[in-house]
Amino acid sequence: LDALTQAVTPHPVDIVVHYQVLQQHWKSGDRGTVRRACVITDNHVFLLDEHYIGDGSENNFPDDSNTLGEVRYSLVDLAELSQIVEVQPASADPKAITIVIRPDSSFQRNHNWRLLCRDGDGAERLVDAARKAIGMASQQN
Repeated sequence: LDALTQAVTPHPVDIVVHYQVLQQHWKSGDRGTVRRACVITDNHVFLLDEHYIGDGSENNFPDDSNTLGEVRYSLVDLAELSQIVEVQPASADPKAITIVIRPDSSFQRNHNWRLLCRDGDGAERLVDAARKAIGMASQQN
């Protein structure tokens, strides 16, 4: 949790509701997919680059650290749960989901996180966790 807290500061990490490693993809362009970690807390959803030594992924640590089991995160994007408009499973691919996020400003358009889970069960768990967290957060407000 220390690595997560460090990556998302100044946003608090209170209760972690769900954590999942997945792939992010884009609707247009030829960018392929990028490995991400999606963390849902009781107030936020975070999309992070995860750098982990020991799972076969590349060592992208700036200081070339190579301590087995070490993890570091870089914040890619975040949203308060109150900004989540919709969490929808994709109709064509059971591993794919889209999280629709309302921007802070009314002059901007919603933006989408298009995420690919390892399998359909992982996608279902992510959708369920996000919807439950959103429900709990709306009851607190």
